[in-house]
Amino acid sequence: MKTNTIVSFIVATLVALLAVGSVCAGTLAVSAPTATVNDIDLVSGTTVLAAAPGETIPIVIKFAANADLEDLKLKVWVDGYKSDVSASTARFDVVNGSSYSKKLSLTLPSVQDMDDNPETLTFYVRIADKDNSVEEDYTIKLQREPYVLDVLSVEMPSKASAGEIIALDVVLKNWGARDAEDIFVTASIPELGISKKAYFGDLVTVDNTGSNDNEDAKERKIYLVIPADVKSGDYTLEVKASDYDATATAKKLISITGLNADNSTGTATPVTGKDKIPTSVIVLTVALVIIFLVLLVVLIVLLTKKPAEKSEDFGETSYY
Repeated sequence: MKTNTIVSFIVATLVALLAVGSVCAGTLAVSAPTATVNDIDLVSGTTVLAAAPGETIPIVIKFAANADLEDLKLKVWVDGYKSDVSASTARFDVVNGSSYSKKLSLTLPSVQDMDDNPETLTFYVRIADKDNSVEEDYTIKLQREPYVLDVLSVEMPSKASAGEIIALDVVLKNWGARDAEDIFVTASIPELGISKKAYFGDLVTVDNTGSNDNEDAKERKIYLVIPADVKSGDYTLEVKASDYDATATAKKLISITGLNADNSTGTATPVTGKDKIPTSVIVLTVALVIIFLVLLVVLIVLLTKKPAEKSEDFGETSYY
């Protein structure tokens, strides 16, 4: 008898706790939210949506209000990744009996965050006010693209001088689901018309690494010669990696000291259009020089000519 009393007390206590919990975390007076992604209507617990890592997906959430409510907020998110994967609306009000549609965009985890291929994740949808909420979850399967190259880094000097040879340390990675073969990397400064191509060979997919011969990333040096007659300025250096199926590009700025630098650097300053002497001035100067030379010749002739001897005829003089 005493045992039954104790059991009844425990059961009553549990029921009371559950009742309190349901009051503290009640259900919001709206219908269960439905999600549409890329024109695909998702069903919670059933539909598996295929998506690419790093893709920004448009999400349309629809629901109906079963009461007049104020200061609601809708949020979608994915847990378990390094970067924040979430989006939310501003606060809004709803009117009983009305249907609503909210549009958001969610950027999925990047390929660098993936541990498996494909990788299954869950994204959650919650509509809540300060006291109550309603929540649904949907399944997304991240699937890497078959051919994805990535220029992970380009280490290079930020400054250079005309005529200098600069070294670029390039790291390339294959994020694709398949191997990448015969990869070439070209470093160039399009504004100067210079480029240098290097062969990187093959890169396997990250799923096939397992020995020293199988690399999903490689590092190489590329040397680029800066022209000797380049003008000073900031230029865009472009590193482009490509094979038959994929292309990746990285860009960096480099400041080059060239011909129109200060004379203290020892480099020459080219003559610009503003520094050129007008043609009319040159013609006038030449004409004046010619006239001066002609007058000088005439003056010299006059000075060097001997005067004619004068003959004086006094007749004959007789002393007798």
